[in-house]
Amino acid sequence: MEKINKNEFNIEEIIIKYTNYIYKIIKNSTIYLTNEDIEEIIEDVFLVLWNNKEKINYELSLEPYIVGITKNIIKLKYRKLKINDNIDNYENIIQNNIDIQNIIEQEEKNKIIEKTLNQMKEKDKKIFILFYYNSKSTKEIAKDLKITEINVKTKLHRIRKKLKNALVKGGYSYGE
Repeated sequence: MEKINKNEFNIEEIIIKYTNYIYKIIKNSTIYLTNEDIEEIIEDVFLVLWNNKEKINYELSLEPYIVGITKNIIKLKYRKLKINDNIDNYENIIQNNIDIQNIIEQEEKNKIIEKTLNQMKEKDKKIFILFYYNSKSTKEIAKDLKITEINVKTKLHRIRKKLKNALVKGGYSYGE
């Protein structure tokens, strides 16, 4: 996800870049809205974004803001239209919105982790991958890499600390 420079807040570029993204969020969230309703929601998202541009944390990307704004406007639209549906469908709609935001946030976290790992020494990266992705024990890793198990544990601790710092710097709490 791309960060935006506070001094370069160009609403025209943002509209071009994020219109399809917002459209997909809306279409994945609801089946009840007409094309006119969808267009109105998209316009409202950009209006809210523009009106709140001073409140945006420019250290983070715009996607989480856009997802949150879009979800809130969809809820307002439902209230305005007084769409009645059984509670199961409503819960599914809410769950789909939550899932979309969680997926987007997890993708952002994965990018931060991947970038941080790529900046590490090759051996440290390998230890991390063997432990977390290949489910190897510290004892197996030590044997494979011909280092002590204590060394593996120490490196894993330091790697986790670096990843935690990178996630916090990226705007996420560690363990979220």
